[in-house]
Amino acid sequence: MKIQLMRNLPVGEQHGMTKGRICEVVRVGYGRGKPRWYVLGDAGEEVGVLGREANVYLTPEETEQQRQKRQQEFNELMQTIGAEDESDGEKG
Repeated sequence: MKIQLMRNLPVGEQHGMTKGRICEVVRVGYGRGKPRWYVLGDAGEEVGVLGREANVYLTPEETEQQRQKRQQEFNELMQTIGAEDESDGEKG
């Protein structure tokens, strides 16, 4: 899945995380209390991107239906990650 940044990210310039950039998501996770996409920056390090900082990127060939399906899959994954994180907190 690819995402497109909606704003410049507050990370070092060496990562190249600027508005409009299209990035390939390498993993989805939960960090600092929030779900996020992880992409590789120009420096080769993972950079966390919050949901409000990017949109799922669609190629012109993709239909609205495909976009909705991909977004729904992402939302379900985020809910699962959040539920797992909450259950881990109850154990500790």
